[in-house]
Order: sequence, then structure tokens, then C-alpha cells
Amino acid sequence: MNPPAPCALPHHEPDSRVAFHQWDNQLGQMRHYTGTVLAHADRRIKISTDAPYRTVVETECGHVAKAGAR
Repeated sequence: MNPPAPCALPHHEPDSRVAFHQWDNQLGQMRHYTGTVLAHADRRIKISTDAPYRTVVETECGHVAKAGAR
């Protein structure tokens, strides 16, 4: 099996603003995040999230969209 092609989306580059949803097992629902890309490699993206969560999330990059204007 071939590895996935590298991601070339410009909004996945470090310092880009992004938004995404991720399932929260404790809440039993989707949680919306916005934040700034810290790193992106091998179709994985590391994001420093904004308030109120203020954490670092690592996830697959496919569902991460460019954030709207602040």
C-alpha cells in the first residue's frame, strides 16, 4: 500500500489560522476549535487552539479548514 500523497493546502502551513470540529468523548458531542498551525507533516497537523480550550491538538489534516476572519 502506498503512503498518502503529501498535503499541499496552503492553510495547513505553520502560522496559518484554521478551524475544525472534533468529537469529545466526555461531552458526547462535537467540539469546535479555532487555532494556529504549529506543525504539519505526514498528513498530521498540530494546532495551538484558542480560548476557551487553550491546548495543543494533533489530528489528521483532511478535515481542518481555513479559519474565517477574526
